Amino acid sequence: MKKINQIAFYLNHSRDIVMFANTFTKINSNLVIFLFNDLYKGEDFNKKEYNRIRKLISLKFPKYNKITKISKIYKRCKFNVLVSAGNLPISKISFKSFLKFFLKFFFKNLSVYENKFIEKELSYKTIWYTNNLDRNIKYFPISKWEKVFDVYLTSSTIERALIKKKFPFKKIYNIGFPKLDGKIAEILYKKRIINEFKFNLKKKIIVYLPTLSRQKTTIIKNNISELEKLSSHFNLIVRPHPKDKDLNKEKYDLFKKSKLKLDLNNGRNTSELISASDLIITDGGSTLLESIYLKKKLLIHSWQNKEDFKYLDKRLTDKNRLDVIIRSDVPSKENLNDINYIKKVLNNKLLSEKIKKIRSKYFVENNKVLAESVIKKNFKNEKLLG
Repeated sequence: MKKINQIAFYLNHSRDIVMFANTFTKINSNLVIFLFNDLYKGEDFNKKEYNRIRKLISLKFPKYNKITKISKIYKRCKFNVLVSAGNLPISKISFKSFLKFFLKFFFKNLSVYENKFIEKELSYKTIWYTNNLDRNIKYFPISKWEKVFDVYLTSSTIERALIKKKFPFKKIYNIGFPKLDGKIAEILYKKRIINEFKFNLKKKIIVYLPTLSRQKTTIIKNNISELEKLSSHFNLIVRPHPKDKDLNKEKYDLFKKSKLKLDLNNGRNTSELISASDLIITDGGSTLLESIYLKKKLLIHSWQNKEDFKYLDKRLTDKNRLDVIIRSDVPSKENLNDINYIKKVLNNKLLSEKIKKIRSKYFVENNKVLAESVIKKNFKNEKLLG
């Protein structure tokens, strides 16, 4: 099998480029290659994603314009080092999945594919890279990862503790969350957003960042109506979850048809929006944790209270998820048309202090190492081994 002296970054979605950007841009572009997982066949699979990624790289990172599909190199070559978030495996047909094909007649939701993490088959040294601040403390990390990754790069004290408990002999490094650890001043982000969206300089900036979720049409329309009212009092940006475009198309299209100012730029690092805001409104997920990480005032939109519990995605109410655990510590509101309440949240100085305390409790403040330094060191070691 051919050995390639390069550092490969494993991609599933276009947003992975933004996630890795603050790291791979610190590495010589001649050493970096991107591998796109075109072998996954789950509900997240989208044939258009490869072209989206290629376009994003060519526009934002032209020096790093080397990308190939995993199907073209799998079983043919191995890289010195591979960096992956381990969030999507490949899907393959096996004897086990063949048996599932027959069981599918009795269990409609059963997949005919077997999922397999192949990072170790693609490289000699595998590095897990934190991609999400939200974790399910019951199941994280996935047991299969023990034989998949050699090194773990973590962002939170919880991540580190959970990995250490399950994989006690693995190397773990605290890197913070590079996607949110940029050095550009907050005031510069604010100026950019005000100019881009043609905002009123006298109004506060609110960013609505919902997590991925399916909702009944009546709930979606009601949320849009409340947000449109909110936008008449504040500078409001709504960024639909990127996956809604493919997985919840009706919801995505209703937002596009609204009068709201939408951010549909898949290449934008959400830290720009969060940093520019005076208040983040979200319903959970990683955005909640990212806002806390950046010490931003936060309001939970608890629209779930209006929804039929049976219809809700389980992860929105799973008490093992970090976002659900933290949600009770910050203000929440079912209806966003209560303008006076939102003004009170904006002016609440005690909330800022509370957010800082939550941040210190869950996330790494000191003793962080640079992700690119760990990656370069492992690359150099593997190269010396020949």
